[in-house]
Amino acid sequence: MKTVKANIWDLSGVICIPTNLGWNKDGRNIMGAGLARQAALLYPDLPSLYGRFVLDCSMGKDRGTYAPHIFQFTGHNRWLLCVATKELNRKEPWMSWNQKSSLSLVRESIVKLADYCRDLLGPVLVVPFGCGCGGLSEDDVLPLMDEHLSSQTLIDGSLKFTLVKR
Repeated sequence: MKTVKANIWDLSGVICIPTNLGWNKDGRNIMGAGLARQAALLYPDLPSLYGRFVLDCSMGKDRGTYAPHIFQFTGHNRWLLCVATKELNRKEPWMSWNQKSSLSLVRESIVKLADYCRDLLGPVLVVPFGCGCGGLSEDDVLPLMDEHLSSQTLIDGSLKFTLVKR
């Protein structure tokens, strides 16, 4: 997978945002800190739309499994994909953001992301999922990302996924 050092918001492409599977009493996702917080500040509708999405997913046919789902958000000529890295805190969903990311959830989310993006025509920008405010080690996460995301290419033969580091 190609790696660049940049501010992800300065690059062109779909941006993947690491998130959690929780919501507050208003149905909004608490976008926590890091890239998720930046996305919430740039796109004020995102927390309520994503919160409703994860709440609906947890109450729907997958109830009780809390499986990760990829959520697509489009705003101001930018596509965002919310990718779950933090499990749902079942007793206090509003506190889901305030915990360590789960390596098994990150693995599931990466597999779903690879499948979801298979037919996308443009570049997809990712960060080391769960490694910032989620507390996971890049040594554990980057091999998973490379295994599942490095084989997809764009029409011109360039790699579809780009890992962005600061």
